[in-house]
Amino acid sequence: MLRKSDVLRVKNDIQCFVGNKVKLQCGRGAHQTTIDNCVLKNVYPNIFTVELYQNKIPYRKLSFAYVDVMTNDVKITFC
Repeated sequence: MLRKSDVLRVKNDIQCFVGNKVKLQCGRGAHQTTIDNCVLKNVYPNIFTVELYQNKIPYRKLSFAYVDVMTNDVKITFC
């Protein structure tokens, strides 16, 4: 069972890296996608956002829930 204190811990861990490059691995099983060129942009109470870059130009924003990180649906590697 997921506790609110666990979600807050994940949020605080992620918040330390706002503005830094990250590598994301999303999905499960054979449908996993790795996203390399992105920057952790914002941290909100229930979600965090990343901005994807192509040739150093931002072209897309994605958002993920902290619970996704806790359940390993999204894996973050800080660069």
